[in-house]
Amino acid sequence: MKFTDKKEREWSVVFTIGVARRIRDELGFDLMKTQEVCTKIAQDAYLMIDATWLSIEEQATKEGVSKKDFYDSLEGEHIEKLSDVFIEALQLFIPSRAMKKIIQKSMKAIQKNDAELMKEVEKIDFSEIVTHGN
Repeated sequence: MKFTDKKEREWSVVFTIGVARRIRDELGFDLMKTQEVCTKIAQDAYLMIDATWLSIEEQATKEGVSKKDFYDSLEGEHIEKLSDVFIEALQLFIPSRAMKKIIQKSMKAIQKNDAELMKEVEKIDFSEIVTHGN
């Protein structure tokens, strides 16, 4: 699973047992506990980005990219894509078909809620908000 940062560098996110152990040991959550992971990353994008760093750290080191430089190369659209890639990589890593299904259904629900929220945002008359704010 790949995403590109704002400096046009491509990163491959892959979860292995080694990466999963590092995430567990350094960040305190277990990729094997799928429901817990989905809840935590939905609530804390920083945690997802930190876990992603642990996944790509070896690649970044080879390319001379520091953790700070990597973090500084992420903005809205890049974080959104990273989110999708993180979930795809998690689905490939999880051995349980039931857990994979939970991830799929959770992501569909999130996408549906996001789409509904966007429809509501489109209905807002921002000119009224600006006018009444003055």
